[in-house]
Amino acid sequence: MPEILDALESADDIYLDVIGQVRLATWSAGRVGIIGDAAACASPAAGQGTTLGLVTAYVTAAQLATTAAVPAALTAAEQQLRAFAEGNQALGPANLKRMVLPTERAVRSTLFALKVMNALPFTDLELGAVARKLARASAYDLPAVPDAAAR
Repeated sequence: MPEILDALESADDIYLDVIGQVRLATWSAGRVGIIGDAAACASPAAGQGTTLGLVTAYVTAAQLATTAAVPAALTAAEQQLRAFAEGNQALGPANLKRMVLPTERAVRSTLFALKVMNALPFTDLELGAVARKLARASAYDLPAVPDAAAR
């Protein structure tokens, strides 16, 4: 760490940013709506941006294809997706608590625990628990969309 701090003093440029998360009260106003990360606003720490983007785009398109009025379609899509988005938003703060450790001791303890876990036979079980958590957050039954030619 001292080497990093020393290097900052002589660096030509430094880029720092915050990891934030915005929670919107609504995703549309009249005929104007937002989808994907713009609507669901999951933190980058959630790791679910692509999932949210694809699912919200698909569900919104399905609603637009099957609902006569655009404002009603946008409202219906948000109602369908809100709980899904909030579940994914919750991943960000939880992940940050595991990724950004408060002390050097916590970092060293975590690195040691990871080394020990890697040597144990149940490592796949631990990784499976993480994968199951992400799978639950990503689980969404996409609605059927009628074939455009059939309409």
